[in-house]
Amino acid sequence: MSKFFLLLFCCMLVLPVKTFAHTDHLEPIRDLADYSEQSKRYRLSVSTLLYTGFSDTSALRYTVLPAFNKEYAFSIEEKPDGYYIISNTLSQNLWYAKEKEAVTASIQVCGMSKELYSATRELFALALSQKRVPQTGTFGLDGIIYYFTMLDKAGGITAGETWSPTEFTNMHKLITVCDKLYAMSLGKDVPQSALLKEIRQVTELLQQRMVQ
Repeated sequence: MSKFFLLLFCCMLVLPVKTFAHTDHLEPIRDLADYSEQSKRYRLSVSTLLYTGFSDTSALRYTVLPAFNKEYAFSIEEKPDGYYIISNTLSQNLWYAKEKEAVTASIQVCGMSKELYSATRELFALALSQKRVPQTGTFGLDGIIYYFTMLDKAGGITAGETWSPTEFTNMHKLITVCDKLYAMSLGKDVPQSALLKEIRQVTELLQQRMVQ
């Protein structure tokens, strides 16, 4: 894993704050300098584990940090022989693990169609283009933090985050399709044609917001 991706991920992770309000868009990543030394050590360790086996030129990355459950992430990559989704799931929640050195990552690889790859890339690009700086704190004391990272064709990286979006919002729909991509990488029964349709529907919802 490149030092650049590692540093970016460390900047993305954040300890929850006490006041929060839900927003229906991604937010910019936060400043690493604001966090405690304990939190910085956690971010370094969890990113190293979650990004094991990911290409430094991953087109898309989705990272999920639950308050109490296992952390997981996926990378969507274009290779000479096709398109792939590669996921890592930790053996236990790293923050609460008593023996952190014993925590491991389980990697899974699944092929995906060019259409699904392109649609997912379009969805990430649109969601990240709409990120906004929050007016109030948006992170609660628990819940789940979700991170989205995209590498553009020029090599630039853009990233955004959201915390436990409310059901029926656009961000909840975004999380839902990403979790289905993750489930597909684990070998679960997620038909690519149905998922492609759902991703396009979420993309259309975000496009409608742009013209409102």
